[in-house]
Amino acid sequence: MANINVNRVSNTFTPAELTSLGTAHTTYSGIINGKTITLTKEEEAALPGIDIDNYVFVKDAVAVTDAEGLAMLPPAFAALAPELAKDVSFFEQLDSEENWLMAQITRVQQTKRVVAAESYKVANVLYNQYQNLADAGVAGAQTKAEKLAARYKNNGGGRQSTPNP
Repeated sequence: MANINVNRVSNTFTPAELTSLGTAHTTYSGIINGKTITLTKEEEAALPGIDIDNYVFVKDAVAVTDAEGLAMLPPAFAALAPELAKDVSFFEQLDSEENWLMAQITRVQQTKRVVAAESYKVANVLYNQYQNLADAGVAGAQTKAEKLAARYKNNGGGRQSTPNP
């Protein structure tokens, strides 16, 4: 007989881990929120993104503002070079941070998906078992089966057939 529950994930966070995560979130938010901004939808829509060609162009602009390049520029324009270099550096730091965060988000989302699928499968197995017990006249089983049957009342009505292991 096939295993009714592969159970790829069997975890919960301990209270200490939740506390550590909360502390880490607070610390992280304090750093990231102090260095980043929030845009309105209108502001975000008005700002252009940067594709690879434009990114290469910006990097080239940083490169040509070496000592010789700065000497050629009027002082008001030469004063823009350090901010350009800082913007490029921060963009790269944020890009790295975004990639790391996206990998963490993907891992959390995928783990949630496995946990959700496992829990739904087990809940269906339990529902069928309570229904079978109720059909056999076991005291109290009907109430439990009815409670679980409520899930299917607005889903085509009645009990959904799920395989009995």
